[in-house]
Amino acid sequence: MPFIIAGGVLLLIIIVFFAGTFWVCHKSFTNPRRDSAMLSALLSHYAEEIKTGEDYLLSLPYEDVSITSFDGLTLRGRYIKADVSKRTVIFVHGYQSRGTRDFALAAEFYRSQGCDMLIIDHRACGRSDGKYITFGVKESRDVADWAFFISKKAPDLPLYLDGISLGSGTVLMASGLPLPENTVGIISDCGFTSPWDICTHVAKSYFRLPKFPFMYIADLYCNLFAKFSLRKDGKVADALKKNKLPIIFVHGGADNFVPTQMSRDNYAAADCEKEIYIIDGAAHGLSYATEKEFCEEKLISFFERHDGSFRPSKA
Repeated sequence: MPFIIAGGVLLLIIIVFFAGTFWVCHKSFTNPRRDSAMLSALLSHYAEEIKTGEDYLLSLPYEDVSITSFDGLTLRGRYIKADVSKRTVIFVHGYQSRGTRDFALAAEFYRSQGCDMLIIDHRACGRSDGKYITFGVKESRDVADWAFFISKKAPDLPLYLDGISLGSGTVLMASGLPLPENTVGIISDCGFTSPWDICTHVAKSYFRLPKFPFMYIADLYCNLFAKFSLRKDGKVADALKKNKLPIIFVHGGADNFVPTQMSRDNYAAADCEKEIYIIDGAAHGLSYATEKEFCEEKLISFFERHDGSFRPSKA
């Protein structure tokens, strides 16, 4: 009898552990469609400036655009034309966020530089359809589809993919996919090396959850419900082996959310024209806010060097 009782207690503990882990996974891989408390805390020092920048973005005339993803979701974006268009930039936001917030601080700068801005909502974020966040695995295919969509609207303009945090990992993954011929460069701000790496880091550093068994149960959850492998899919280095577009990497030197080393690793893996800037003292997603003039100088130089690499057809 004692063995039966002990076995029952052990089984109950296992069931509760699995149920609790699945609950954590559900919270992590879906989007409540409200500002993440954790990410809001990371950005709290610049909350007022971000609100001002987002209000500016939302005040600009825009075209409401949408595409249908490879798996049938309606994905939505905001297309804002510059007064004098020199290039198109697709802005790819971070985890459980939105583009109008993540790029709020730099929006006025990009507009002043003649950038037509396509600010997309990831699947399961903002106004886009979908339930599950896949940490760039499916989002990278969405970004490639957005690139072809906007290329048809502005075929004579050079096109850049610009991602921050999860969006950075996403554009780096997209770099290994077929993209329209007018795609000339990628801007990667505080990107990770793979979904597995970043989720393992955050689980351990922020929630004290052990890699085993938590991350393997999380991988099971992703396979069962979100239909991707957290452990096997989305390795940025694999995509970078296929990429030949120039990349500018930027990362905060004080980033504890996505370790700075991840951008160094991505830079090392990239077999293309590349440059990397580590911004001393900058926390996650705040390189531009910390060293605004420096970042603007590097972005202007990047645009000037690569705008001309695409020559529109005269036919």
